[in-house]
Amino acid sequence: MVRSVGVMWAGLWMTRRIFVMASGRPGPLRWLFYAYGGRLGPRYAQWVLHDLTCRAWFVRHLLRTVAQWAPSLLLLLLPFPVSFTVLLPLMMLFCALYMAVSFAWEMRSARLYRHGFVPELVLSEPEDDPPGPAGPPGGSDGP
Repeated sequence: MVRSVGVMWAGLWMTRRIFVMASGRPGPLRWLFYAYGGRLGPRYAQWVLHDLTCRAWFVRHLLRTVAQWAPSLLLLLLPFPVSFTVLLPLMMLFCALYMAVSFAWEMRSARLYRHGFVPELVLSEPEDDPPGPAGPPGGSDGP
């Protein structure tokens, strides 16, 4: 959906097109850019919100970490002993996943903030008590 928004600037009325909520996800190159910490435009704002707030956000976070680790597999091509070329990428994977698990909630909040969302509002927990008529805890209205 494309919406035109008018802006007054220097006495001239200018219009600017704003893309609102595209249906779909970013392509593979944009996803890699996003996985490495890039900011997607407002076109993908709803997808980013879903990516960071759905039930599987933690698994998605770990998959982004593995995508960041994948270029270290090029170390397998180096002419070093097999123990070195195999253990180094595995050690890098362990360290990357350890850091990803340790700071997952902070990284999620930073990514939400980077895309224009306020983490305190988006990630707020529902109230403990459901809304409804407040009565005495015993269930009766009185004697």
